[in-house]
Amino acid sequence: MRSGPSLEIVLDKPELLVRGSFDEAAPVMLSGKLVVHLHEHIRVRSLKLTFSGRIDTFVSQSSGGSSSKDEHREFIAHTWTFLEPQKAPVAWGPESKAFPFDLLVPGDNPETVHTTLGKVRYHLQATLERTAFHANLTASVDVPVKRGPVPGAPWALALMESIEAAGNWDQQLDYRVSVPTRSLKDGEVFHTRFEIEPRIKGLKLISVGVLIKEYLRYYSSAGEPLHRFARVVARNENFISPLGTCSTVVRRSDECMDLVDATSIQIPMAVPPAYTGIQYDVHTDLIEIRHRIKFLIKVRDASMLVHSVFIAVP
Repeated sequence: MRSGPSLEIVLDKPELLVRGSFDEAAPVMLSGKLVVHLHEHIRVRSLKLTFSGRIDTFVSQSSGGSSSKDEHREFIAHTWTFLEPQKAPVAWGPESKAFPFDLLVPGDNPETVHTTLGKVRYHLQATLERTAFHANLTASVDVPVKRGPVPGAPWALALMESIEAAGNWDQQLDYRVSVPTRSLKDGEVFHTRFEIEPRIKGLKLISVGVLIKEYLRYYSSAGEPLHRFARVVARNENFISPLGTCSTVVRRSDECMDLVDATSIQIPMAVPPAYTGIQYDVHTDLIEIRHRIKFLIKVRDASMLVHSVFIAVP
């Protein structure tokens, strides 16, 4: 059985990657084609495709107060009219039709954001208007916009540097923690190395862990801070066996490793998928999102007391 006529938006690239900061980023090309799938003749009055970028905040939902400080702003809009509105409809079909489109999107627009209290969304919406007694055809698709460094720029070189933290805890142990790079991408797995050396006898190494924390701030159009929130978006704690192997299976402290000599342990961490699990770093006048990575070393001392040593990266 044949399906009826339909619209399809086909993008050349499923997302837009902007290279560079707001001040230096060049425009990026949004391109594709709007396909009108036909198996029979239809009568058409008009056909258009619109692209829009919006930022919306819903901070009043967090406080139960007035929505007067919520913001709803369209910062980019463009329309392609492939068939101007016709008084007398034109006949199309039965062959399908394809209409290419392209647009240079400025590089100083914000990245896509999806949070409970705010979002930045880029959207394509197509509408084919038909004659009376026939439903119009529509299609829509979101276009994620991400930002990355310009290769060779100072920002890019800084992201290539490793994350490192070293110190001493309570004169009982020395530690050094490292991650190979600061450029952690959504959906990828990275590894953290813990190098731990005891300074006293009687210590047991219970577990080591990594967490990624996301910090969100919302502002009014006048720059007034309205709401801030922090959440852990990813966490991995590995418990250490007497032989030094790692596992997420919880162990009692007396079942863990005796920390006699310097030891090195490496554990993996998966970065959550973008938007559903983690947001990109972003800074607009209404929404700001930043991330920090933190480490955990959990030990039991000679007095049988358990201590959690949290290490924050500057």
